[in-house]
Amino acid sequence: MKRFRSLRSVSLVLILSLLLLPLALAPSRAESDETGYDFFALLLGDSVGGVYTVSFDTCVAGLTVDPLEFTVESADLLPTPARTGYTFDGWKVTEAQAGGTWTLDQVLGHSQGENTYRLNRDYGDVTLDAQWTANSYTVSFDTGVAGLTADPISVTYDAAYGDLPALTRTGYTLGGWFTAAEGGTEITAATTVAITADQTLHAHWTANTYTVVFDDNGSGVAMPQDQSFTYGTAQALTALDFESGALVFDGWNTRPDGTGTPYADGAAVSDLTDENGAAVTLFAQWRYPVSISSASHCTVAVYADAQCTLPCSAFKAGETFYLTVTPDEGYFDLYAPSVTCGEGYLLPDVGSNGYYMPAGAVSVTAACVPGSVSGGRIYANAGAVLILAEYDGSGRMVEAQTLQLLAKQTGTSVEALGLALPNAYRLMLVDASTFAPLCEAWSKS
Repeated sequence: MKRFRSLRSVSLVLILSLLLLPLALAPSRAESDETGYDFFALLLGDSVGGVYTVSFDTCVAGLTVDPLEFTVESADLLPTPARTGYTFDGWKVTEAQAGGTWTLDQVLGHSQGENTYRLNRDYGDVTLDAQWTANSYTVSFDTGVAGLTADPISVTYDAAYGDLPALTRTGYTLGGWFTAAEGGTEITAATTVAITADQTLHAHWTANTYTVVFDDNGSGVAMPQDQSFTYGTAQALTALDFESGALVFDGWNTRPDGTGTPYADGAAVSDLTDENGAAVTLFAQWRYPVSISSASHCTVAVYADAQCTLPCSAFKAGETFYLTVTPDEGYFDLYAPSVTCGEGYLLPDVGSNGYYMPAGAVSVTAACVPGSVSGGRIYANAGAVLILAEYDGSGRMVEAQTLQLLAKQTGTSVEALGLALPNAYRLMLVDASTFAPLCEAWSKS
């Protein structure tokens, strides 16, 4: 009985040794390299014999891997395919021979957390599909403008870039994102990601353009053609080719009434607007001349202020101008000057010898009469009447009345009766029918 037990023990050891022999003969697991994983097939076929085939489908057109044959007594490394823009994640069982032990859809997993894969003691012909994960990359943005930034985005290989930053910049339009600061390839939201490393895209900007339109501001003067401008670039305004005695050109303004931004004729301007394709209208500014058409026995001066310290000869419509009349020696300014515009339109005195400037040239006529009033007596030619006019402290006539001459004829003249004249009154002799001033009718007593 003791001998039988010894033989039984030897038999068990021999059987166990035969079972472990394939493990002892198998090579050690291969370590992973820098480009992917090496795969080691550990085949423990029990008592099953025969040759089996492992076929590989990379799932990528044009990328092939040769099949691998093995037996239960052999072991071999599985291939590691490489694909641009992807990380290889192992092989998945998709087709298996009937009677084999493979489980469909299983993915050969890591062994004990290492970069080695096992065939899980399975056997039989099998087809393995490569498993891939598309790589992700970071895309940064260079706006090319100090202080203007855009957040980076993450993109996936073989997918579209998706939404790109839509930046705004005063006076410029974003022309797109490109692979280089100058030139390069444009990248849009629909562009397929083909990079294999992080990327920086560069903004390309286009300066906005606008048009300057010249308005005659109601003058009827021919204006320059519309002028094209580019934001950020200074350019001279087209000079106005104009000469006229009835108008004085006074530059341009962004408002018809001159309350906007003024620009001189031919001035270099830039950035009148930041809106692309906009039109900017510049209105011609006009001054109308005040001319002295007649000044008989006197001097007439034109001023821009009531104090008569700022001589000026041209004014904008609506401004006030002022006149002074200085009689020659031995003459009197017994009546206000005649201030007319257009076809004889008489401008009223608005006080202090001031007049509102109309939208047109103004003509001034003034005349002073000779002689003096002394002793309350005046002498005049026949056919004349006497005007008694009352003036206020500023010299403005406030009342007038016509007095018939009560006189007797003495030769070729009519002798007027002596009149007691208050200090606030002046005398003016006019024609009896036309009431035109008769300067020559005055004579000294």
